[in-house]
Amino acid sequence: MEFSHAGFCRKRQAWFLSAFPSPVFRANLEASGYVLSRRTLPRGTDVETIANCKAYVARLIGIPKYEPTTHQPALTGILPFTQAMCRRSPSFARLLTELDSLMQRVRRHRS
Repeated sequence: MEFSHAGFCRKRQAWFLSAFPSPVFRANLEASGYVLSRRTLPRGTDVETIANCKAYVARLIGIPKYEPTTHQPALTGILPFTQAMCRRSPSFARLLTELDSLMQRVRRHRS
């Protein structure tokens, strides 16, 4: 699985948006000090086609500007890794499929 750096960053923000409807993710955001501007995304939102994902994420979590070097590690650390995220984000589903495939190859190699 190959990602360009810019494409990967955009995908990562789409993954945060795909997690946003999760009560666990929102609770973790709030516990981390973020003040959410809303409780859910509009019905039918395609998180992978949102223009300017950084600004959209910033508005949702109540910060003036999304800084990847600061916010990506913090948000990645609280991602819930749910099946619902896979349904909302095909790229996240592909990531998990690739990770599973990699883990299976490692397990076979160790056996």
